[in-house]
Amino acid sequence: MDKPPIHLFATWKVKQGHAAEVLGLLQQMVPKTRAEKGNLFYNVHKGITDDHTIVLYEGYVDEAAIQAHRDADYFKEWVLGKIVPLLDSRGVVLTHPMD
Repeated sequence: MDKPPIHLFATWKVKQGHAAEVLGLLQQMVPKTRAEKGNLFYNVHKGITDDHTIVLYEGYVDEAAIQAHRDADYFKEWVLGKIVPLLDSRGVVLTHPMD
């Protein structure tokens, strides 16, 4: 039996006044992440009632693909180096689709 893909939900609470900056950095990540060998999709969502809440919905073929994403130089530079300091909090949930 093939292993199911892994879907990742990352929820970020952005510090006041920095939402546009974080969204701009994420837009630079979109094409690079979608081009990764093990990436299935990479979607950025902004909260409707709270524009300082950002949810990333990502799909990967397996855990190795997630690790390759986290090991990418642009992830380290943009997410860890530039975005994380602009966040009040962040959480990640890994799931398997149930269809």
